[in-house]
Amino acid sequence: MSARRRRGQGHGVAAVFRVYRSAAESAEQGFTLIELLIVLVILPIIIGGIAIAMITSLRDQNGIEARITDSADSQTTSANYVRDVQSAAFVTTDNTVLTPPLCGTGSGDTLIVALQWNNTVVTYWANTTQLIRDFCKDGTTTPNDSSVVAQDLAANQGIATISPAVDASDAASGWTSTQGVAGVTVAVTEQGSGYQYNLLAVPRSWYSPGGGGSPPPSFPPFLLLANPSSCTPAPSPALTMSGGTVVTVGGGSGAVGVDSPCPGSLYFPSGSPDLNASQILTADPSLNSVAKGSKSNPTYPTSETYESSYPINPFASMTVPSDPSTSGNVTCSGSTTLTCPPGAYVANQSFAGDDNVTFTGGNYVFDGTLTISNGAVATFGNGTYEFKGLVDLTGDANVTLGSGIYIFDNGVTVDSGASVVSGSGGVLLYIDGGAASFTGGGKTTLSAMTTGPYSNPPLVIWDAAASGTTNPLTLDNGGSVTAVFGGAVYVPNGEALFNGGAQMTVGAVVASSALLTGGGSLAVG
Repeated sequence: MSARRRRGQGHGVAAVFRVYRSAAESAEQGFTLIELLIVLVILPIIIGGIAIAMITSLRDQNGIEARITDSADSQTTSANYVRDVQSAAFVTTDNTVLTPPLCGTGSGDTLIVALQWNNTVVTYWANTTQLIRDFCKDGTTTPNDSSVVAQDLAANQGIATISPAVDASDAASGWTSTQGVAGVTVAVTEQGSGYQYNLLAVPRSWYSPGGGGSPPPSFPPFLLLANPSSCTPAPSPALTMSGGTVVTVGGGSGAVGVDSPCPGSLYFPSGSPDLNASQILTADPSLNSVAKGSKSNPTYPTSETYESSYPINPFASMTVPSDPSTSGNVTCSGSTTLTCPPGAYVANQSFAGDDNVTFTGGNYVFDGTLTISNGAVATFGNGTYEFKGLVDLTGDANVTLGSGIYIFDNGVTVDSGASVVSGSGGVLLYIDGGAASFTGGGKTTLSAMTTGPYSNPPLVIWDAAASGTTNPLTLDNGGSVTAVFGGAVYVPNGEALFNGGAQMTVGAVVASSALLTGGGSLAVG
């Protein structure tokens, strides 16, 4: 190898060594003064911000934990509270009631609200720091279950607010039915965090005419006004059920009222009748209104409540409708398609077969009988109608009633597949004498008035037949009556009879007494 190449190789090694020494010297030089100044200025700002954030988080930890706990309290409490209020048939904020007794001693505690259904009483008590729920079954005052549903209450925890005000007043002095209660509210404030929430629930048994508006006077939707003058000898039962009949009140959560102080006011002699209700509200101080039959035991609410100030008849003050005034005698015009103007009709009126008759509306008085039969179609315009003779709607007749008042002096019969339907304006059928009979598969659907003197509570049938009339209201042999907009049926002087598979679905029934047999059924509320 030549000397020149050996010299070139030596120069390459020296070059590499010089590059390495230059890099090492540069690394040993460190940061410049400007770089150090920047770091010294910015670093405290960053570290200070982090420190403040950590201090704030640690300082708020207790508050956050309290709010999380309080939020959990509200969820736990509402889960129990809503269910209890929805189930309740009666409510009170009075801590001195004895029948049925309150659940838990509540010694030194404040009664927030007490709720009752079937044979169950649930109470909510507040002490200085806790909201306590006590649950009692079968009339005991010792809780079957007691639990703390909220912690850290404010010292001034208030009692439940019940609406409307009339029910709040009643609940403050004893048990009151939830039929008229539109809401039960408890406002809760947690002491430590100041966390606030409202517990609000509506009883399922709340009865509202027309599906809205202010609730009517508090009364059981199935109310029997027997009110005998003496219990010796034993009077006839206020309610008799046999032969597989069914009564359902408020979907099973409503109350039955029996205005009789006599034992045996409810009688179930045979078959397998079902009385589906949450409560019996009775004027019998012995709480023994039932005389069960020997053949079978019906389904029956296990809890009875004695009501010393029994709910008054909600329709007692209603004014009897006035008879319409007319001038001149009139007749219908036409042959098969007929038009009938308002006025007085002296002769009997009969429409059958292909007849299609229209009463144009206004004031009408029929002195004789009115018969619509064999598929005839009749339309009544809005107005007031008085029928002095018997009205017989039969044989697949189709009748439409306009808004107004229909007065029957000698009774009305809907029979043999006839159909009666009222318009949305609402009607009142007032039976001044005779009997109202819905039988033979006849179907009647009535709308309650939403305004006027018969709208609160809404009334669709008022059977005022004099005392002694045999079954002034009868549903028999598959006949049916349905009332919408919460319409009620009122039979103050006699017995309502449901027989032979008859069905009635209405907002309320207030009658002197009722007899269900042969598979009849009644759904109210």
